[in-house]
Amino acid sequence: MSERSITQQVLGKSIEKLAYADIVKYFLKPRNESDRIEFKSYVVGRSDKGPKAHLEEVYESLSAMLNSEGGILIWGAPQGEYPTGSKEKLFVGNLTNVQCDRDDDQLNSGILDNLNPMPPNIKHRKLSKGKALVYVFEVTKSPYAPHQFKGTYFARFGAQKRVAPHYLIEALLRRITYPNIAPYLRILSIGRNEHGIFELHFQVLCVNHSRLQSETDISLTIRCMQGKFKFASFNDKRWLISFGGGQLHFKDVKSVLHYGGHHAEQFSIQIDSAVNEGDTVELLLFIGGRTSPLKSSVYSIRVTPCSKDCGKSIVAKTENTLVSSNEKDDDTYDKVLRQLLGH
Repeated sequence: MSERSITQQVLGKSIEKLAYADIVKYFLKPRNESDRIEFKSYVVGRSDKGPKAHLEEVYESLSAMLNSEGGILIWGAPQGEYPTGSKEKLFVGNLTNVQCDRDDDQLNSGILDNLNPMPPNIKHRKLSKGKALVYVFEVTKSPYAPHQFKGTYFARFGAQKRVAPHYLIEALLRRITYPNIAPYLRILSIGRNEHGIFELHFQVLCVNHSRLQSETDISLTIRCMQGKFKFASFNDKRWLISFGGGQLHFKDVKSVLHYGGHHAEQFSIQIDSAVNEGDTVELLLFIGGRTSPLKSSVYSIRVTPCSKDCGKSIVAKTENTLVSSNEKDDDTYDKVLRQLLGH
């Protein structure tokens, strides 16, 4: 399942499309930090140790985000102030100019040299207006945590960056993760058979989203209470249709599904004649593997009147909702396939 990046959530744009003016506009209103948002000002005082010390504070913050839930770091934010009676800083107004000019290669090298183990999924963008600089860092929660900077582990607790306690590091080292596999559905065609019964032809795409974790012995089950499944091939022993034709089970979708890999299957459903205009046909998909928990999705397909006198038609529009978490899944079949193929 995909979601909007933290940068999109906070600033309204992907990090690749940001401009200096977007950061200026963002701080026209008072902003405060959170467990996934950090603002770092660049203030030069009498005891200032120079750009290197400021940059090391950035590395600390990045390691803390990697060891927590990820987040966004804006370096060059306005200087924070404590409102009367508040224990939390508010950041508003003019940006502070970062006096540390680093290009992408220098930033990448600094991150890789200073954070251990090598961190994945850190994006950064240098934004400028004249000689004024501000940096935005986008950090995804790391599958390789815990990370350390100069031999010390950091983590975020609320809006604060702290040295990570022993229990947290121990938990990160002992954690167990499971492959994240998911099914995506697409309607291939809609029509009537020789008996005038509506038939829907589908393709289901099974995808492994887990880095460095392959999954084996993948099974897929599809249920439809308003129709019956048809065999694509009577010689295919992997198929099992049960529950009066309302359930299709693939015994062995794929023996091994690697990260970034995908596998497609096709099937057809005959819609019951009792389904009327305005009714909804629901398909329930269940996918699991040897080590991954069973994941379920539901697709709703609404029957609507056709513009011409042709009886019933099926709108080729689906909604995919993860039943287990009740969250909307924004990934469509075509979007996922384009990502897999690098388009």
